[in-house]
Amino acid sequence: MATLLAEDFSLDKTLCSGQVFRWQRTPQGFLGTIEESAVLLAQSGRRLTYSSHDGALKRKTLSRYLGLHHPLKSILSEVSRDARMAEAARTHFGLRVVQAPRLECLVSFILSAYSNIPRITRSLELIARRKSAAITNAGARCFAFPPRERLMTLRESTLRSCGLGYRAPYVRKAIIAADQGFLQDVTELPYLAARDRLKTLPGVGDKVADCVLLFSFGFLEAFPIDVWMDRVLARYDAKGSYAAKSAFARDYFGRYAGYAQQYLFHNERTTL
Repeated sequence: MATLLAEDFSLDKTLCSGQVFRWQRTPQGFLGTIEESAVLLAQSGRRLTYSSHDGALKRKTLSRYLGLHHPLKSILSEVSRDARMAEAARTHFGLRVVQAPRLECLVSFILSAYSNIPRITRSLELIARRKSAAITNAGARCFAFPPRERLMTLRESTLRSCGLGYRAPYVRKAIIAADQGFLQDVTELPYLAARDRLKTLPGVGDKVADCVLLFSFGFLEAFPIDVWMDRVLARYDAKGSYAAKSAFARDYFGRYAGYAQQYLFHNERTTL
């Protein structure tokens, strides 16, 4: 096991706050995949231990995936503009915004529309099992999310058999677009243009686009709004369309509005 110093970080809050879906708790820690490595993560205080089944996971890759490069204290100080946000920041301190692999993140949030976390996780797992061999770490087995070239061989009918239902053609078209360089094109755009670009994909609306931009592309101003965040924004008297409420949040919380969103979202879901 290698060790990484992780200041101001909570592994549990980061992996269990609705940003990623395929990490599982084991007696040894959290088991999941990053790229094509089976990764085991455990935390003790400021010390994060990790191992990959093939030894290929780089420290820099893990650090970026977990958002450890974000200046958390500075970010939370900047977005804590009211008592509600300040309380969420204190309660959930250590939660980081992840930077997940782009295509996996896009597929995950296309599947999130009118769904729930267990169903999303199950469908992603079935896709992974179709096109990836089992890999083990610490005696536990998992399946990496397949790379683009293997996903390209999945037919729409196969995707439907993975429980995608009407979302199967959306996912198929997203995979084809990614194979044609679509996601790389998105990285070269400013935030609003990037959101509009993602929305040209079938099955990608404002909320899905914002989730993908925040949790994978590093647009920390993105502010996804679902039913949970609608409740939160109502307390800020934010009204109107998705675009209007998004603009309000970005204006109010600033360049790190996405961090404010994630703390307020996690707080709303865990304090009922």
